[in-house]
Amino acid sequence: MPYAPGKSEATAQALTIIDKGTEPESAPLPADHVLIHGEPAHPNRLLARMAQGMDAASFEAGLTEQGLRLINDPTANNGLALIQTPLALADAGTALQQWMKALEATGLVAYAEPDFILTTAATPTDSAFANGWMWGLRNTGTLAGSKAGVDIDAARAWDLTTGSANVVVAVIDSGVRHSHQALAANMWRNPSETAGNGLDDDGDGFVDNVFGMDAANNDGDPMDDHGHGTHVAGTIGAQANDESMTVGVAWQVRIMACKFLGKEGYGYTSDEIRCIDFAVSKGAKVINCSYGSRSFSQAQHDAFKRARDRGVLVVAAAGNDGLNTDVRPHYPSCLNLENVISVAAVDASGAQPSWSNYGPRSVDLGAPGVSILSSLGSGDGAYAWWSGTSMAAPHVTGAAALVLAHRPTATLAQLRGYLINTARPMQSLAQRTVSGGMLNAYNALLGSGDGILELTASTSSNPLRAGKVVTLRVVVTDVLPVANATVTAQVSGVGALTLLDGGAAPDERAGDAVYTARFAAPTDRAQSTVTIQISAAAEGKQAASLTLELALLHPPVNDNLKGRALLTGTSGVLGEHNNFGASAEAGEPMHYRYRASRSIWFEWTAPAAGTATFDTKGSSFDTVMAAYTGNAYGKLRKVASDDDNGGNLTSKITFKTVAGQSYVIAVDSYAGWYEGNVRGNYSFAAPAATQSATARRR
Repeated sequence: MPYAPGKSEATAQALTIIDKGTEPESAPLPADHVLIHGEPAHPNRLLARMAQGMDAASFEAGLTEQGLRLINDPTANNGLALIQTPLALADAGTALQQWMKALEATGLVAYAEPDFILTTAATPTDSAFANGWMWGLRNTGTLAGSKAGVDIDAARAWDLTTGSANVVVAVIDSGVRHSHQALAANMWRNPSETAGNGLDDDGDGFVDNVFGMDAANNDGDPMDDHGHGTHVAGTIGAQANDESMTVGVAWQVRIMACKFLGKEGYGYTSDEIRCIDFAVSKGAKVINCSYGSRSFSQAQHDAFKRARDRGVLVVAAAGNDGLNTDVRPHYPSCLNLENVISVAAVDASGAQPSWSNYGPRSVDLGAPGVSILSSLGSGDGAYAWWSGTSMAAPHVTGAAALVLAHRPTATLAQLRGYLINTARPMQSLAQRTVSGGMLNAYNALLGSGDGILELTASTSSNPLRAGKVVTLRVVVTDVLPVANATVTAQVSGVGALTLLDGGAAPDERAGDAVYTARFAAPTDRAQSTVTIQISAAAEGKQAASLTLELALLHPPVNDNLKGRALLTGTSGVLGEHNNFGASAEAGEPMHYRYRASRSIWFEWTAPAAGTATFDTKGSSFDTVMAAYTGNAYGKLRKVASDDDNGGNLTSKITFKTVAGQSYVIAVDSYAGWYEGNVRGNYSFAAPAATQSATARRR
């Protein structure tokens, strides 16, 4: 709920357009969406990466042969294709996944995925700041429930810098009301576009796109018809000392509006990616992403990786689900990329609200996110109090703009260090964020180390999977990256490791203060957790240590042919089986189209000559299935295989049997995509004559 600042009736009348409410974070979904593993997506559209070496003409011709239509030009979009599929009248979600599989089978694409839906996560004289309503910038303790000093220390930061018009920040959101009294002077203007001439002067695909671009409506005017993006932009960079009520973290900045969320508050991954690439190509150094989804997208990951390679920082809302994103990730805030900062919300008392996501490894820091007053898109003089991690992220984005104004040559790693490693420790954020603290803009501008090393660590998988190779990454900083450290780790069940920053695999870049090593996760089934004790030392610095406790997932007993589960009788169920942690073995055959990946095994012996039927109906993921004779990987002979004949992306095989012959049955995940519970049935039918003879004998 918004704060009641206790303003007088006269003051309330003077502030003619103040909309008090909470952030509309849970946007209504379009009526024609589908659910893919519980997450919403466009019902007949796919994102796909063109296969390496494929030219656009051959690619489009191949799609046409499959009954698919190419919507965009992949060569102008980093090889990413937007593809329209026929719209299924029933069970559209299953149909879309079948189109994905069929498309990958053609060899035209490296991968195909759904187009997932993303939804909305000098002291100034401006009245709201002066009255103490903008507590996130300066908290005087006068608002109900607030605590003096719980803020980002903006007033002291402004003594050092109020920003620079040379710093461009992209707001990827619902657009920005670029005519708003608090924002008009600080909007980015496209230097290569002439307004109002009806031409695409700079050839970027948008006509008259002076203030940014609108991917949602495919035009050049990113005007906000929802309100969310304008609120975000106001926190980042509302101008100061003018007739408007509010002030942004950075008084001087250039805000680039990139619209992909529509008036309902949702948008598609494909349009988000267009915004990302546009912002990077036009010179944005910071991108604010106050939105998200629980669906991982490889295409989204690749777009933000391109931004990383151009030195662009991404500040993302951690999400408003009240979840530990170490366990249940939220994207893009949980993308494992060095340029992404994830931000949780803090209220005016210093507490973290129950709805804010958190994660000691996946959420970097907190920022003000409850009852935040900022500009609104409904009018040029409209303002609102909203709450959400969407409101927290732009505080960090604004602080990043201040740092870049103060230190224009700062590298991406340095900028990240200034923001995260100078956070003010908060009890509510201890063990819930990487930094354990809340953004402090003044400390970020000072940016000096204290001689004490800071460590953050992550693993390439969590939980760990027994026997699988894991990459351990440790970032060493003293506010700024420390590239001359000695980093070691002790892994329970494995032993000692030395982590290196020399650029040789698995390390990506030499000298970036990201130290890496690989190890195979323990296979002892008596061990259910792995403890990693990390130590770092550097000359002239106080050493630091860090401990990770990670769950260890063991594969099922029937993960391999040797441990296959026995099935008996003429009929039955596959029972309580799953493929969590399962893997392919050396020499294991291809069960259906793709090489084996997450298979589990069964054995059944035929009581007589006849027909056997096996299915995986009721399984929780997309399965493939195959039956073989033989008892060793090099000697298996396939007798049947299937992908989707069981219905709802499950499998069904039928084959003729030989009396007394043992058959081994493999159940795998399609293309290695999924893990889950395996359910199903098996049955045996003797030939009709045999059945009659059996009846007569009875």
